[in-house]
Amino acid sequence: MCSQVIGRMCKIIDKTCLSPTPTLEQHLMWDDIAILARYMLMLSFNNSLDVAAHLPYLFHVVTLLVATGPLSLRASTHGLVINIIHSLCTCSQLNFSEETKQVLRLSLTEFSLPKFYLLFGISKVKSAAVIAFRSSYRDRSFSPGSYERETFALSSLETVTEALLEIMEVDQQDQQGPLGTTRDH
Repeated sequence: MCSQVIGRMCKIIDKTCLSPTPTLEQHLMWDDIAILARYMLMLSFNNSLDVAAHLPYLFHVVTLLVATGPLSLRASTHGLVINIIHSLCTCSQLNFSEETKQVLRLSLTEFSLPKFYLLFGISKVKSAAVIAFRSSYRDRSFSPGSYERETFALSSLETVTEALLEIMEVDQQDQQGPLGTTRDH
């Protein structure tokens, strides 16, 4: 099921290129994207997304959704990242080196800092986890200006992307066998 949800999300995001809009929230596919993003958050608990197998796709979606949409969706995107890193840290099927485990733990701590709350557009909330699951009629109104939007600089996306790339690199290094062949999970 997780492969289907992730695959559907990627296909829908690809379709947005066929009829571009000034913001992703204005696109006709936005409701589907928002719903699938929430599904992905739910599936990310207890590693139901099989994050090791889908890591590049998950982080691709995150980079497209970071600081996008209403507050609850921005908090959901941040929560998805936290759950992905937590799953990598706790999955017993992955035999990470101590160095990789340390990088993952540091990344988990880093993404929990106020700096990353700001980068995800959720700096004004006390608990991102609570906001991610809060739903109201106002959250359904995705038109521009219908919710408070924090400023998001391109350099912020670069910072988030670099942090996600570091996680993918250490994961990939540990998942390679002696001759560069991928180990089975």
